[in-house]
Amino acid sequence: MSFDSNLAGLLQFIDWMADKGYAPANTASSRKAAANKVISSLGEDEGSDVLALDVEDAIARFATKHGGEYSTESLQSYKSRLRTALDDFRDYKSDPVGFRPAGRTSIRSKTDKAEPKKKLVVKRRIPTAAVPSTISQATPLIAQNVVPVPIREDVVVKIGNLPFDLTADEAKKIANVILAYGGAL
Repeated sequence: MSFDSNLAGLLQFIDWMADKGYAPANTASSRKAAANKVISSLGEDEGSDVLALDVEDAIARFATKHGGEYSTESLQSYKSRLRTALDDFRDYKSDPVGFRPAGRTSIRSKTDKAEPKKKLVVKRRIPTAAVPSTISQATPLIAQNVVPVPIREDVVVKIGNLPFDLTADEAKKIANVILAYGGAL
């Protein structure tokens, strides 16, 4: 889905997030209200490119114009909601396929909560022992379309049945499935 980078596009994006289940409806509604009130109070020209908006400056100016109407806690909430909405919007605009909203956590059992989340570490260097020394040794793997991926010194995972015309989007889907196995999502 394509959204304009103006206030109207941001508000449509927030509605889309709620419709797709990326945010609860009440969260989307509060983010939408904060974005609409703060950005609308700045002027039409500044609402034309919300991706370039400085949240700190916008909240300070909003507080100057309407500070007497809002408590400090309300202004902090507006700031947090606007920042999160804009961060998600920027992330979506930069990578719609790989978009994941900020602060989204998976549902875990009580035993999973006690265990700290592991970071995904990707090493680009392949140990020389895992690399075939000649092209003729690699040919059977290429012919079968199997990709060896050394993940530890003594473990090499072989990924097979990959289409020769694999796209970046398809590779991301596969990577997300593998990340889910490692608990990184």
